[in-house]
Amino acid sequence: MRRTALLPLVFVAACTSHDPRAEAERLVKPPELGAERAALPGSAAPTLAATDALTWLERGPDATEDACGMQAEEWKGFFPTQVWRVSCTWRTTRYYGFDGDFPERAQAVDDALVAAGWPKPDEALSSAIRYFRQTHKPGYDVSHVPPVAYHRYIGDQPWTVQLSWAEAGRVPAGFRTTRTPVEPLHREAAEVDPEQVHRDLTSRHQFVLVFSLSARYFERTIAD
Repeated sequence: MRRTALLPLVFVAACTSHDPRAEAERLVKPPELGAERAALPGSAAPTLAATDALTWLERGPDATEDACGMQAEEWKGFFPTQVWRVSCTWRTTRYYGFDGDFPERAQAVDDALVAAGWPKPDEALSSAIRYFRQTHKPGYDVSHVPPVAYHRYIGDQPWTVQLSWAEAGRVPAGFRTTRTPVEPLHREAAEVDPEQVHRDLTSRHQFVLVFSLSARYFERTIAD
């Protein structure tokens, strides 16, 4: 009877002593994901080269970020358990200045991405161009044009390209630096001042292309 009575107490102590954040930090901090992180720039290179090859784009500075976080997910069952999803994303953002007819330039970037192996983004680009033609008047500029996203797998990792734009004049909200209030599990970054980038590129060009390429390279769930 004495041994039986102790078993539930031992089980509770084991459960309450588990720290999911500590486990998540162990999973994502170097050197555990070193090989995956080292391979990311090489996987990104062909896509970045496709846009760099467009001679009418003036390439500005790059920003990169490698960040891991965790978020709670609901686990329903007979014994409800708190489950956490841990994920890591690598992202590089390139800023380009350009001039010319905006719809033609946007289409040329799309053509370069498709030639590099990215699938067409359905109607997203044509919708963005149509929106531009309808709203490009005082008070509206290309920063109001909806972003366009492309998705594909490179190896076994899901990658995303997102295109957004800005124009000389008003600095759009997306060019103001914001900080997440949540402390990440892991973060390494080479940052730029987006507002300064906007001022610099629009001193020579009418438009700015923000080219973001990212990969979700790690994902796992852990339970309390």
